[in-house]
Amino acid sequence: MNYNAKNAAIAILAIGLVSVSLFTASILLPKSFTDPLSSQEVEDLVFNREEEKLARDVYLTLYATWNHNVFNNIAPSEQIHMDSILGLLNQYGIEDPVPEDTVGVYNNSILMDLYTYLVAQGQLSLVDALEVGGYIEEMDILDLLRFIANSDHPDVITVYERLMMGSRNHLRAFVGALSDEGVTYVPVLMDEADYQAIITTPIEGGP
Repeated sequence: MNYNAKNAAIAILAIGLVSVSLFTASILLPKSFTDPLSSQEVEDLVFNREEEKLARDVYLTLYATWNHNVFNNIAPSEQIHMDSILGLLNQYGIEDPVPEDTVGVYNNSILMDLYTYLVAQGQLSLVDALEVGGYIEEMDILDLLRFIANSDHPDVITVYERLMMGSRNHLRAFVGALSDEGVTYVPVLMDEADYQAIITTPIEGGP
């Protein structure tokens, strides 16, 4: 075999090995790295980005009204949740629905109306404000459960699960704050059994 023929053979072999390696990698890598998100997964991420913003915005606004530490403590956690979802949006090349992060402003009109309603309710009294917090965390938990069921991408599911852990902790915090005010929180959206399973267990490690 002459020099040129030998080099050509080596090149063909190398291309074949690379092809096999890429094929093997496509099988072994998690789905997140090989397949795009479904339209439902995209919709869920876009909605959740603003839903986490809603929580943060309401808590910032109610802290300004009542100066209660529970709102001040949880608002930064909601910012972490927002940032976590933004990371996934960027990873998958999805347009951010929050181009300008202004409190109380949303691309989703339903969330815009909900913000207005929840702030109005929360400004009636401190107890009402704490109950608004409980409601938001119930809503977040139930939505995250739905988003998890809609996804088959491990990286997306992992982020949702971490956010849900944080929401469970936030719910516990609002229930505790209401208890300090002599009020027993009654769940609005969750089944009683699911609610009790959360508030009767300790705080979990998570944002």
